[in-house]
Amino acid sequence: MNTELVPFGKYKGQPLEVLQNDKPYLEWLQTQDWFKERYQQINTVIINNFTEPSETPEHNRLCNIFLEEKNCWALFEIFKKDFNIKSSYTDKVRKKAENKVVPFVPGGCKIPSLKDSPIYVPSEDEYEIVTFTAEWQVSKAVFEDKGIDVCFYVYACEYNINFRPNTFKIEVKPCIGDDYPAILRQINNNGSNFLIAEKFTSTAASLEQVKEIFKRSNKIVYLLSEFL
Repeated sequence: MNTELVPFGKYKGQPLEVLQNDKPYLEWLQTQDWFKERYQQINTVIINNFTEPSETPEHNRLCNIFLEEKNCWALFEIFKKDFNIKSSYTDKVRKKAENKVVPFVPGGCKIPSLKDSPIYVPSEDEYEIVTFTAEWQVSKAVFEDKGIDVCFYVYACEYNINFRPNTFKIEVKPCIGDDYPAILRQINNNGSNFLIAEKFTSTAASLEQVKEIFKRSNKIVYLLSEFL
């Protein structure tokens, strides 16, 4: 039992656990920047649903796998396959105009008005089919960034609207059990978009059901065994 006392608000001086019975108040606290900045430890307790903190040696070991760039690549590869992220595409583009020398005409020349000028319509042979291919690069992972366990991103060397950077904000858990609703609340609060776990033990739902629940909140779930 946590013996810490609430240092603010209507429950000031009472044990921290009394907050568990006031869900609307907890939800309101989670929207307050002053609370997150001044009471980070209490915020962590709330995020963890008043259970033991997740930063165990096992949790840290799993985070450390992303120190190796190859493991970041492995996660990107399965994500790219599952969500049909293309590494190349073809498009019809105008050919580059040839540079031509325009002879100098003494005295200049009359420039036709827009009204008298015909509308220029390029012919089909002025276009060519070009294939654009992404040369992906991965950034070094950073850890414990604004409450997120692991962050890295993958981007194309030459930025193009069809090759948008892919940002990986990862929450790492040794196990996903029947506490998956609390985990979803946690990553909704801290802004993670991926949940990576080593084991799945829930008896209330299948792994595919949990993946679908998270997907509807724009969160992606993978077990380590799926990409390593």
